[in-house]
Amino acid sequence: MHHNPAKNVLWIARDAADIAKTLSLDESVARLTITRAKGKLLAARKPRPTPYVDKTMYVSWNAMFVSAYLEAGRVWEGAGSNNCRMFALKTLDRMLKEAWSRSRGFAHRIGGPALEGSLDDQVFSVLALLDAYEATLEPRYFAVAQKTMDLAISRYGDAQNGGFFDRPSDAAPMGGLEVRRKPFQDSPTPGANSVAAIALIRMYAFTGDDRYHALAKKTLEAFAGVAPQYGLFAATYGLAATLFANHPVQVVITGNSHDPAAQALEAAAHRVFRFGKSVLRLSPGTQLAALAGALKETLPHLPVDKPTALLCSGNTCLPPTSDPAQLTAYLENGAVGAVTS
Repeated sequence: MHHNPAKNVLWIARDAADIAKTLSLDESVARLTITRAKGKLLAARKPRPTPYVDKTMYVSWNAMFVSAYLEAGRVWEGAGSNNCRMFALKTLDRMLKEAWSRSRGFAHRIGGPALEGSLDDQVFSVLALLDAYEATLEPRYFAVAQKTMDLAISRYGDAQNGGFFDRPSDAAPMGGLEVRRKPFQDSPTPGANSVAAIALIRMYAFTGDDRYHALAKKTLEAFAGVAPQYGLFAATYGLAATLFANHPVQVVITGNSHDPAAQALEAAAHRVFRFGKSVLRLSPGTQLAALAGALKETLPHLPVDKPTALLCSGNTCLPPTSDPAQLTAYLENGAVGAVTS
């Protein structure tokens, strides 16, 4: 172990062939001896108490898995892509059915007795819901994301000093644990306040509501003085600050989903990494529930049945293109950010 060289995790130091050669044994004899030894080890271990395995389905962790599986579905080719997407949406739908309410947002776990949710449960779920909306364009995901964000602001937010507390303002007493704090450090998961800032920035990109932009700025400012002290453990804060400064990018791809030209544009949109980038697939007959003002004004003028890519940031959009190479150049050169700034 890296912290104590005297302790070790079991590993295979030498294979059966090497042992047989060293001991001048037939390899089959060496393999049989190893198999018998493993049986004796297992028999000795079985009477010992089994270590506790926590099988609780935590909402925040499941939300992170939803986002991760949706991301995997975007980049994975073949049948695995659809499997990842379907599993993510199935998990999210269960979270909404069993662990969400319009008055209190997300609970802390799926299943079991009711347990009040934490800030992590709200903000990670907002990101998962926005990811699901981008993947499906189902308005219900966006509606719940916005409602959950608003509940987090009203129940967990510090209106005076900025940032968010880990427990809601009306949380039940918890003895010595009832003191509310503002989680910031990335350990072991991304800091909840930094994630909240990212969620607010993305919500602003979709709605154009200045309230979300102002709250994101206030949250970032609340921790600007202490962030350098955390070093690597403030990495998510750095991502949030970068996203706030550069503005999220939205790419809308129009055209029939089976059209090779539309598929090429979509592949180009996903190929270039831009943190906070949204790729929205607009097929004929699809209605977008919530987009920033520029997209709302521009999309009605685009031919939905013709493969086209529109790249926007804030209230600025670049000229539509049907050329995957041009779209790649837009994203790689940060052209929208340059126009916006």
